[in-house]
Amino acid sequence: MIRILIAALFLLTCSTVSVGAEPAYLEAYKASNAAYEQGDLTAAINLAETAWREAEKEIGADNKTSILAYNFASMVLYVDPKRAIEPLQRALAIAGPYSEQFAAEPAELMLAYASAVQEDATRKQKSEFLKFLTTFDKENTASASELLAKAWFRAAAIYQVRKRFFAAEKAAKRSVELFDEFVPNDIRSRASVRIIAVAAMVSAPMLRKSRSKEALALLNEAIDFFGPQPRLETYDSVLGLAIAWKSAIATKANLVGVSDAALSELGVRVPRKGQTRNPGKDISSTDNICTVNWISAEPPEYPVGMLRQGVFGSVFIGYRLSDDGKVKDKRVLGEAPYGTPFADAALEAMDKWRAEPKQYPSEVCEPYHTVSFKYQFSR
Repeated sequence: MIRILIAALFLLTCSTVSVGAEPAYLEAYKASNAAYEQGDLTAAINLAETAWREAEKEIGADNKTSILAYNFASMVLYVDPKRAIEPLQRALAIAGPYSEQFAAEPAELMLAYASAVQEDATRKQKSEFLKFLTTFDKENTASASELLAKAWFRAAAIYQVRKRFFAAEKAAKRSVELFDEFVPNDIRSRASVRIIAVAAMVSAPMLRKSRSKEALALLNEAIDFFGPQPRLETYDSVLGLAIAWKSAIATKANLVGVSDAALSELGVRVPRKGQTRNPGKDISSTDNICTVNWISAEPPEYPVGMLRQGVFGSVFIGYRLSDDGKVKDKRVLGEAPYGTPFADAALEAMDKWRAEPKQYPSEVCEPYHTVSFKYQFSR
């Protein structure tokens, strides 16, 4: 959340003549800050809006009104961007885009971002945002920040949907730089924007050897951000997506001629000749007593539609085993590309899998297992 500057707070609290009752807008502003300090974000946001609207009634187009409008907008920008548009427009109308009290984050950039990320944003609004962002970043090199990182993240997603893959890759890589520098603790965003960059690289007309290796390196970075995942139900979806994409990219890299040695250096397990690329063997248990011994584990069928279109992909699935060796609690942890029939085909195949009954206490071994399915053509 963006908070207003100390100078603005000083202006609000000290410029009011202390005669009679405290203005309603100042009272609401102080109450908003108190709620924020107590961790009640909902109350803080609602009181911040009250402070702004009371200022509109009491003092109109005053500098303090613009500060309160900006303050409210900054609090809802990431949680409810549509709600931030009106106060940002008002703040800019009163104070102008270059007012010093908005130095925390440029109000113009905030408004462009809010307009583009709201749920019902139009194509025109998104296009205007892309144009503004490119110009803003070139002309305001000193304004790099968390907001700019998020803005380029959104731009990458817009470009990807529009199939402007080179622009999506460039935007994603700019966002990677900004997140790494300004928001290093936001590992999910740092990982997610790397995945977008990889998706753009793969979607481009040609995936050369060097770019395959670069994509795998980005995914390794994304995966390394995360620690162990103790429970299947809380397995991080971004981590699962990164693992699925790594498997998919490794598949395509193998097809475009990246050597097995190079893949191994990037942490990709390369099957030996004759081994299936749809492993029916658990890949999460490392202790021999926990190894799953499969009686039957046939790989899934390649969906006909995907086969005809030449689409490759990967599905990463978590599951548990019942005492009698049946697969249960199946959960798609990641799929690449998203929304293809690959996941359904894998889940359907796993319904028929059977393992030897458990010979060990379940608490000794992994609380769940994982398996990756790779859908590819022979090289």
